[in-house]
Amino acid sequence: MTFRLAAFFALGVVTAGGVAVADASDQSQGAKRVTVYPLVAPTSDLGIYSRPIADALAKGLKKELGVEVSVSEDTGDAPAGVDLIIDGSILKEKRGIGLEARVRDPASGRQVGAVSARIRPLENLEASATELVEKLAPIASAWRKKERARAPIRLSGSVLEVPGRSETSPSVAENGAPSSANKRPPLFVVAQAGGNAAGGAVRVDIDATHASYAFAERLGATYATTRLTGSEEAKTLAKETAKSGALYVLALYLREVKFSYRGVLSARGSAVVRLIDRDGTVVMQKSVSTDTVVGSRGDRHTALIYAVAEQCLDIAMPDLKKALAK
Repeated sequence: MTFRLAAFFALGVVTAGGVAVADASDQSQGAKRVTVYPLVAPTSDLGIYSRPIADALAKGLKKELGVEVSVSEDTGDAPAGVDLIIDGSILKEKRGIGLEARVRDPASGRQVGAVSARIRPLENLEASATELVEKLAPIASAWRKKERARAPIRLSGSVLEVPGRSETSPSVAENGAPSSANKRPPLFVVAQAGGNAAGGAVRVDIDATHASYAFAERLGATYATTRLTGSEEAKTLAKETAKSGALYVLALYLREVKFSYRGVLSARGSAVVRLIDRDGTVVMQKSVSTDTVVGSRGDRHTALIYAVAEQCLDIAMPDLKKALAK
């Protein structure tokens, strides 16, 4: 079994959508470039698949995207000319082996998408690699550096349906004023994220707030910003809506984030997500807890803060959408 898998990945043979991936000697077309890092493995016996899986992902994405996709051993700065970085992890569970991958913008370090393949036996690792390629390709294809503020990647099926209002042309409202590209007042005022991580040793405000902004963009919603934090009273936060004409305040508060280190940094967290209307009424409040979020080699605590905040907001999304649809 292991020999078959090793041989499979050594040859870089993976299919995406039933189409065999071309050999690496094929010439790539297009200006966008992608680099894949070897996946982080929890144990040395699974570590032998880290680079071969990355090779398979690169070959599959090259076929799907029609652009140059390389594999890099250096997890520091991205090679010159690279527009997207893909990294990920191999997960070992009782039910089998899982794979997860993240798509990052090397210019900002911001995560623009994450996918995972379902848990399978080790002998079915080929199917997991194929599944990752199929899920990664639409995210990478949709990413356009010059247009990311105007047309951000959205969560699948997540365009908001608000009674009497359609959020289909997202644009950021800066300094509390609606963007000139979209005269409609913003739907949200996004509060600065508050909370604690590692008992207060790691600040959460910057990265968790950026995750909140990205969440609003992926929902397809316009938003305004404020200096107030998600820990403020609802009535205080509601006053911020008057400045921009927003309907709601979206507030995130990280109750706790704990870190652990076993070769790579990982974290778990819990949070409260609130949606507050103009009157200061809390129309939605959701307490959420994340699974273990596994970082990549070289990730610092702040990268895990972003990932925990992102996961907390995604967990709360169904309740948020129900509240907005009322």
